[in-house]
Amino acid sequence: MESNNRHLPVSLWLLMACNLLLGLGGIAGGLAMLFDPSGSSLGLSLSSLSGTPFRDYVLPGTFIFLVMGVFPLFVVYSLWTKPVWSNLDYLEFMDHEHWSWSMSLLLSVLVILWSGLEFILFGYQTPIQIAVALLGLLSLALAVLQPVRQFYAED
Repeated sequence: MESNNRHLPVSLWLLMACNLLLGLGGIAGGLAMLFDPSGSSLGLSLSSLSGTPFRDYVLPGTFIFLVMGVFPLFVVYSLWTKPVWSNLDYLEFMDHEHWSWSMSLLLSVLVILWSGLEFILFGYQTPIQIAVALLGLLSLALAVLQPVRQFYAED
């Protein structure tokens, strides 16, 4: 571990909490869709998929499990530990921030885009859609705050 995590800025704790919540929800929701492709266990209907390229919730469930579940948990881990994995340095979007910060930005943008696409393709179905969209917006706002950026600044 490269950093002393006892001195994390409050905004970073909040960012990690948002990503942890998103990840745990993504794992649960994705698995629910994979185990019940009809979506009925989540209160979803196959008729909601009419007009989309999906016959059931397997592909959306796989996406949610991986991108909204596993990836956010990886981001939390990398934000917490700031691992020095030189093979991932190419993931740095900015020149002076650790790649884990870049991944948190990417995750926030993916969540916001997914939420928008979900509303376009499926319409409003459950309050969790709004919660996830707000988590994406909040995560993006937290990630660009100065204390978070300073924590991940590389000299």
